[in-house]
Amino acid sequence: MSASTYTLRVLHLSDLHERVSLDWMPEERKTRILNSGADRHRVLGPALDERLKSIAKERPPVDLLVFTGDLADWGLDKEYPEVKRRLDHVRQLLGLGWDRVFLVPGNHDIKRKEDSECWRRMRKVAEQHQLRDALSRWLAGEQRPQGAPKGGLDNAEKRQSGYRAFVRDIGRPELLPDGSRGHPN
Repeated sequence: MSASTYTLRVLHLSDLHERVSLDWMPEERKTRILNSGADRHRVLGPALDERLKSIAKERPPVDLLVFTGDLADWGLDKEYPEVKRRLDHVRQLLGLGWDRVFLVPGNHDIKRKEDSECWRRMRKVAEQHQLRDALSRWLAGEQRPQGAPKGGLDNAEKRQSGYRAFVRDIGRPELLPDGSRGHPN
């Protein structure tokens, strides 16, 4: 088949929300989550496997798996071994190497409790319309805008440590910020 007639097939998945035991969570919140009625394994279990096997048999085959956000549920380091196990299973069903898997972190791929005060202040800055251009320039590598917390962007790496370690573990560090353009984190 020539390059001019090739059809690129991309499978897009999102919102895995892989979680570990909720024992670390306050009892009231844990109970609310467990009683929410969401049957995660009905969605993530055999039905998904059967659909992926069916997709894998189609021609042309899937070329890329793109996962956009919320691999983990709380961004905890200990959630990512299970993320890796589950995505490894998915990519094997599709016959894809890790080099054909592309990831974008979501809001659940950060430790929201980590340095939450700093991020609360960052959101306040981002809400100020007159500071949005300055904030964008800061993200592009220029100086920190007045009012933005000093560690605001530097803490991103710490808040995403589980996700970033997972991406390195699967051999895809090129999917992480490299600091060659813009803010290094």
